[in-house]
This record gives sequence, structure tokens and C-alpha cells, in this order.
Amino acid sequence: GGLPSLALGQSLWLRECHDRIDGAPPAVGLEEERKNGEFVRKLIAEGKVIAVHDVSDGGALVALTEMCLGGNVGAALVWENDAHGWFAETQATYLLALSDGVIWPDIADAASPLGIDTKHIAVAQGNAIDGRVFNIPLSDLRAAHEGFFPRLMGADAALA
Repeated sequence: GGLPSLALGQSLWLRECHDRIDGAPPAVGLEEERKNGEFVRKLIAEGKVIAVHDVSDGGALVALTEMCLGGNVGAALVWENDAHGWFAETQATYLLALSDGVIWPDIADAASPLGIDTKHIAVAQGNAIDGRVFNIPLSDLRAAHEGFFPRLMGADAALA
């Protein structure tokens, strides 16, 4: 059958979960890249975000997982979606971890007049990624993440 979403074409999700390498990659719009990138850069300069990650390599759930591992804090998902949203590698899309005291509606209100679409997807908390239908401890995610290259390349990879 056809691809479920254009943003999933050539994606990591499609390749790893469905053993498929097909479809068009996500469209690139240079003006949107610039607009969204400048907005994110402004938020960083104003001290409103403490971490940023793009979704170009695996989608929002992969980026969120990497952010959680990097910051050693879990997340409770508040955005209910399927692979179309969680694993789409849509260009000019960023995850933002807000600084203490910054609330999501303020970011959405600042983005809206610029024509930037926003979604509140998770709340940082705990020591797991809690998706209501799954709850994966960061320790399990870290073990899987850190064990990937040694398993792929053999025991000597751990020494490199």
C-alpha cells in the first residue's frame, strides 16, 4: 500500500519498523526553516528555553527521548498521536524544553502571529517516558541506546 503520510517517506520509522525505504522525503521550505529557526534562536537568546532538538532523525518521539536522556529527566506525553505525528521527520520542526517559569501558552502566543504552528507534547517529570499506554524507564532507554553500537560492531566498539 501507499505511505500513511508524506512526512514518513524515507523516515527512520519506516525503515526500522516496516523494513521499507520508499516515499518522498519531507519537503524542505527554506523560508519556513529560516522563520522557525530565527524564532527558536530568539527564544534561546531571551532565556526562555533550556534545550532544543530538531525532529529530522526519527521524529518527535525520538528527539524527546534523546532530550530526556541528555537531561536525565522523564516526560509525560500530553499529545496523543500515532506514527504520523510522533515519527514524522517534518522539516523546520523543533522540540523546545522551556525554562523554569516559562509557560507553554506564552510560547504559542508569540509563535501564532508569525504563522508558526505549535503543539504542547509533553511535560518534563519523573524518570520514565510515560505515554499512557506505555511507560519506559530512562534506565531501559539508556541501556538500549548505549548498547546499540557495541552490539552492532562487536565488543571492540566499546573500547573506541
